[in-house]
Amino acid sequence: MPRYGWRQVAEDCISLDINRWVKEGAIGAYKHVTGGWKWIWNVNGEERSSIGYETNTLNPHDRWIRLCYRVKGEEESIDYKVELTTTPVHFGGERWWFLCPLCHNGRRCNRRVGKLYLPSGGKYFGCRQCYNLTYTSCNDSHRFDGLFRLMGAKMGMSAKDVKRTLDGR
Repeated sequence: MPRYGWRQVAEDCISLDINRWVKEGAIGAYKHVTGGWKWIWNVNGEERSSIGYETNTLNPHDRWIRLCYRVKGEEESIDYKVELTTTPVHFGGERWWFLCPLCHNGRRCNRRVGKLYLPSGGKYFGCRQCYNLTYTSCNDSHRFDGLFRLMGAKMGMSAKDVKRTLDGR
């Protein structure tokens, strides 16, 4: 159970990385590709989840990836499109991006991102900001701040000075 102030971490989510899709040939200029991905648990090699996809970048003004999957424990199949876009890269070429398909307050996010996440309890892939995800390192970097404040109060120092002293700086 996470402590107060801690958020779900991106590393615990199923994620789609656009750079991996480009590297493996699923996304690129003027392509139409279908296929599937699987996520495997590292511990026992068991399948964690799988997804079917179709990418279409034949029309430069209408590029998308269609995702088809079933959320664990749900009977309903999920099937929707995520728009794709590119930005130019120095010295030629282009970088590919997902446009976040999630909506907040009736408006689509449309944030340009390199990764989309599906956290536990989620139904659709979305960006880290829409799901309020953080990284493990961010949670860990302030893990002992309360202890440092307590130690500082007892020693007549600031929490920052206590932390600096313990780090040997």
